Amino acid sequence: MFQDITKDYAEVLGTQKNLPCISIIMPFEPKMSLKEELHHRLKIATDKIKVQVMADYPPEKATPVLQKLQQVIKDLNYNTHKKTIAIFVSPAIDKVYYLDIPVEEKIILDDSFEIRDLIYSKKQIHKYLLAELNGNSTKIYLGNGAHFVKVISNVPGNIAAYKTDLPERVGNFTDSSNKKEILLNKFLKHTDQGLTLLLQAYQLPLFVMGTPKTIGHFKSITRNAKHVIEYIHGNFEEKTAPELYEIMEPFVGDWKKVIQADLLNQIDEAVSLNKISVGISEVWKTAAQKR
Repeated sequence: MFQDITKDYAEVLGTQKNLPCISIIMPFEPKMSLKEELHHRLKIATDKIKVQVMADYPPEKATPVLQKLQQVIKDLNYNTHKKTIAIFVSPAIDKVYYLDIPVEEKIILDDSFEIRDLIYSKKQIHKYLLAELNGNSTKIYLGNGAHFVKVISNVPGNIAAYKTDLPERVGNFTDSSNKKEILLNKFLKHTDQGLTLLLQAYQLPLFVMGTPKTIGHFKSITRNAKHVIEYIHGNFEEKTAPELYEIMEPFVGDWKKVIQADLLNQIDEAVSLNKISVGISEVWKTAAQKR
């Protein structure tokens, strides 16, 4: 059952409602939990489902679907390194997906398997990265709920380190504005390379703040645009961490909006790499691969 999700998920989404329908979205980390504990949680869920389905449907409709559900659970892959299972069972189809996203447990009866079920089940962990860029330096912060701390990373901290690294022909330029432009681009390019490594480690939504000019230069060279939720314009060079935290509050207040923007960015990336063909329906396929 651990098949190509592109094909399978499209099949589930394209299936007409054929009652009874059962969806189970549940944390599932066999590498972190005892198998007996996972079995126990699944048994509690299936017992609840059995009572409800048998009460709502005659045996000839309820029994085949419940048998399918039992077989899906019996065949679960306990060697996976993923964090979540999403199970869909109906008279016409039975599918299971292994996803690398944290969720709250959810059981849905008699409704179609839709992306909103996964979005609304996803744990609301308010973690994000903030890159504060200006013409002289870069500061990276990790937002984590009420905590907001500066990250020590390999992102270059100050542009001064690059002044002695300019080629001789640049150093001899009489046009100081040209020299500054080249220096800024070089600094931001190294900043972006550092951000790439940081994003691989944290895999979080990214916000970028800075003056319009600095952000314009960053946009022209970055390879991490797919991670950026929003560019915030202004001069924040003298702002303290607590002040930046307050500035960020309106941008992360609606966390569901942040998560959906992050997922849409992943869709755009997958489309550009020809990895998906079903549009929004495929977002969790991409999320499963990346997160």
